[in-house]
Amino acid sequence: MNDSILYINESKVKKLLNWDDTCKAVETALRMQFLKKAIQPPRLVTSTPDGLTLYMMPGYLHDGIAGVLACKMVTATDNTLQPRPLPNLMANISIFNDTTGELNAIIAGTEITKWRTAAASVIATKQFLPPTYRVLAILGAGAQAEIHALAFKKYFNFQQIRIWNHNILRAHMLSAQLNMIFQENLCIVSSSLQYCLEEADVIITATSSFEPLIYLDWIKPGVHINAVGVYEGQVKEIGLPVYKVADLYVDSEENAAVEMKDILAEGVDIKGELGGIIEGVVPRPNKPRVTIFQSLGMASEDCAMAGLVYNRYQMSLEVD
Repeated sequence: MNDSILYINESKVKKLLNWDDTCKAVETALRMQFLKKAIQPPRLVTSTPDGLTLYMMPGYLHDGIAGVLACKMVTATDNTLQPRPLPNLMANISIFNDTTGELNAIIAGTEITKWRTAAASVIATKQFLPPTYRVLAILGAGAQAEIHALAFKKYFNFQQIRIWNHNILRAHMLSAQLNMIFQENLCIVSSSLQYCLEEADVIITATSSFEPLIYLDWIKPGVHINAVGVYEGQVKEIGLPVYKVADLYVDSEENAAVEMKDILAEGVDIKGELGGIIEGVVPRPNKPRVTIFQSLGMASEDCAMAGLVYNRYQMSLEVD
């Protein structure tokens, strides 16, 4: 057993990440999930009387070359009244030697979660992108909205990124920040949700809304929607009529059966897993079908990312 446990903090994680390696890692996790080579039990949830919730997501991923055994632990609570600034969600990933069971490292998981979620949306969009596209619509102005904008700027050539948020000031702040990074006026703020969606070729939902934001009359045929997350089967940002006319794909059908049970009970069908499309087994839809990729998040993605970060950290030590 190690006398001292290696901890890779958020700043080190961020320095070790790049988009190409992240997308490869997440694509591997999606493929292995479809091929039944990933083990990821349902998440465990523990809540305290004071409102703190601990989520535990163990998983094992074997890609034929190496195995990664890891467990992501996420705490969720309202930290807005704390005397020092703290996020409401905090994540750490423990990564183990998959032969001896020794704890190799604890890796800060917030950046990893952001990057792997955006990478999954990028991978899905490459499969479902309309032949011609111009407008990307992002609903939300938080961490996921920001990281998605950065990832999509790298891989796609949208002529305009529209940002809508309940708090329009935050939307303006994010738009200005991104335009400074991009060094062009690519992002605009849309005060009208309907206008934001009407001409969009790709939509990203990254809000905390539990009320539908996307209505069938507001979107055009062939639009692709990346829906980030779902909570206890509740229809989140997407209206039920949109689900019913769309071709719905998920990262894990097993997870979707649990986390989207209320939506599925309404007669919504899942066409398949994204990993199946990557493998060429699940057919792509014929455009101009509306497509939805419901990104539930998988422990196998966290395993792949933890393995990537841990290996890159070890390589950086060798270089030093």
